[in-house]
Amino acid sequence: MKNVTWSMFLHMIYFERCFSELKEWLEVPNQGAVHTFTISYVDLGGKRLAEPIIVSLVKFDGVYSRLVHRLGKVKPEEVRIGMPVEVVFKPKAQRNGSIFDIKYFMPQRK
Repeated sequence: MKNVTWSMFLHMIYFERCFSELKEWLEVPNQGAVHTFTISYVDLGGKRLAEPIIVSLVKFDGVYSRLVHRLGKVKPEEVRIGMPVEVVFKPKAQRNGSIFDIKYFMPQRK
């Protein structure tokens, strides 16, 4: 059996590169960087949105996989690949242990 040293963002039972079993949970940092992004001006039904939605693939240091989520507190023309971002969570009372506990990612404060 190979010794896998990759960290995955989403829990899976095995690592797809060598099929090693994944057993350990690791804490992921609250900061990452925009790996890529898209700006949507229409909703899933094709209706024009009042404000565009920015969706990003966020890369975290030391983590093999990426996370798809919305960007907030940033204008479409300000987003760039490599831009440092940080997570914004819902208030604790509104969280239920799902991906939706994350409200959005915003540009990192300096």
